[in-house]
Amino acid sequence: MKNRSKKSICRIFMLLLCGIMLLGGCGEKSTDEAFTDDLTTALTERWDQADSNEIDYGALAQTEYDILKKYQDQTFENKELGTLAKEYITAVETQVNAADYLESDYNKFAEMYWIEGGTARYDTLSTMIKEELWEVPEGYQASWKDMKATNEEVEKSNYIEVLNMRVTGDSFAGTTYCYPRLKVKNNTKEKIDMLQLELQVLDKNGNVLETIYPVINNLAPQKAGWTQEVSLQSGLNRVSSFEVSRFNLNRQTAPHSYTTYESIAYMAAPHFEKKDIKIQIKEY
Repeated sequence: MKNRSKKSICRIFMLLLCGIMLLGGCGEKSTDEAFTDDLTTALTERWDQADSNEIDYGALAQTEYDILKKYQDQTFENKELGTLAKEYITAVETQVNAADYLESDYNKFAEMYWIEGGTARYDTLSTMIKEELWEVPEGYQASWKDMKATNEEVEKSNYIEVLNMRVTGDSFAGTTYCYPRLKVKNNTKEKIDMLQLELQVLDKNGNVLETIYPVINNLAPQKAGWTQEVSLQSGLNRVSSFEVSRFNLNRQTAPHSYTTYESIAYMAAPHFEKKDIKIQIKEY
């Protein structure tokens, strides 16, 4: 009897163990669930890093990419989530690659990191939230608002496009007076009543010699025009390049009433080397 009781107890124990193992197997996450959990982890880790004193843009993107890249070739039950997941990973990968140009070609870095990668990341997450496929984790609403604000600044920086630059001038008795001008396109569907650009004048070491503010008025939608002449105080021989860093855009909404948009930073700051600029100086 004792042996039978022991055998019965063993059988019951084994059955219970098998049941626990089966239940554990049933509790495995689907690809969809695993991705959304890892997306939350990747974003919170990135946002936590961004709150530190020193920001390494490449490291921020790499943090996300290392966690999410495994989902690039996986199959999702929800096809929409699968498409969005892969679009998001591609956007993060673009930002990882952009970091290679941070020191050597800032314009290319900004184009890839903020405009291509950053905009795609924000748009993809917004769609996930709208379709209730993912939600912003508790305690990170402020980080999400910051991401939204950054995307809005990127959109503003695309309101205009700096197409070209030239310098005209006059020379009297050995003194030369120079007037830089910028060719600017209005990319919006509304007239810009007044556009003021912040143009930094740089020496060969990248130091700012001075900052000037070219202006253009009444720029029609989808049209381009040249800014008015503005005097350059630095001697042209000291100048190595020019860079557009910010702009103010005014639209008249009513008589004596204007709406002003100020670019916090021109994400892909147009840069012009003096050697590449058309310079026309009249001798008198």
